[in-house]
Amino acid sequence: MTQIERHAVIFARLEALHPGQHLRLLYDSDPQLLRDRFNTRFNGQYEWLDMKAGPLVWRVQITRLGTNARCLVGRFPAVPTALAALDRGQDAA
Repeated sequence: MTQIERHAVIFARLEALHPGQHLRLLYDSDPQLLRDRFNTRFNGQYEWLDMKAGPLVWRVQITRLGTNARCLVGRFPAVPTALAALDRGQDAA
C-alpha cells in the first residue's frame, strides 16, 4: 500500500467519526507529511494531538470537533509501515 493509499484510508476513517470521537495512530516514523495533508484537507474540523513524538514511535490522537459526541470504539486493519494502530473511540470523562 502506498503512502497516498494509507492516507486515503486514514482520511476515510476520520470522515466517519462523529463529533467528540477520535482516531489514534501509531507510526514508526514522523507523520509530518500526513499532518500537512490533514491540515490542508480538514482545517478546523479536527484537533491533532501529538501524544508521543519519536524517536522510535509517534502516537497521534485526532479528534473530530463539534457537539453531540457519541461513543464508538473499533479496530481497523493494520496499515503497512504504520505500526498497526488505528482505533477510534472516545475517552471516558
